[in-house]
Amino acid sequence: MKIYLAGPEIFLKDVKKINEQKANIIKKLGHTPIIPTEGVENYLSTIFDKGNAIYLNCIKNLKRSDAILANITPFRGPSCDVGTAFEIGYALASNMPVYKYTNNNETYISKISNQNQTKKITIDNETETYDENNYFIEDCGLVDNLMVVEQQGSPLLMLKSDLTFDIKTFEKAARHFLLK
Repeated sequence: MKIYLAGPEIFLKDVKKINEQKANIIKKLGHTPIIPTEGVENYLSTIFDKGNAIYLNCIKNLKRSDAILANITPFRGPSCDVGTAFEIGYALASNMPVYKYTNNNETYISKISNQNQTKKITIDNETETYDENNYFIEDCGLVDNLMVVEQQGSPLLMLKSDLTFDIKTFEKAARHFLLK
């Protein structure tokens, strides 16, 4: 099976080493790793817009994948990387199996509350939480926004690490989902 490896690791300075480590783990499990940025140089030589080149390349790689293994650990805020969220949505819309994992088991509302001023407002005997801009924060007891976490048949593995990316956590998730 060809496994698309989604997550914020592409923004780490040692991304090439990390991609090699992740690819080796997937290969040892008998699958083919698909690195999102693999092949982007083909687009960069013909398209001058770097963002568009990366987008087109990721879509090409998603289309040739059989499943997605997505790191939804919080990135630059309380939620997962927005690119990863897009890739999850694209995969789901393509009827592709989506396997998600996170290193942070804290609820979404707790993460927002820890990073922002929040307030409780009671309306018609229901108390809801709002951020400093008066936006409602859904409290579903999930680790991220319900649109990322709550897809039917799309499992989530919650692990614990203090890092956004930890190769041991990745390997645990890969083994959990792909070793059959």
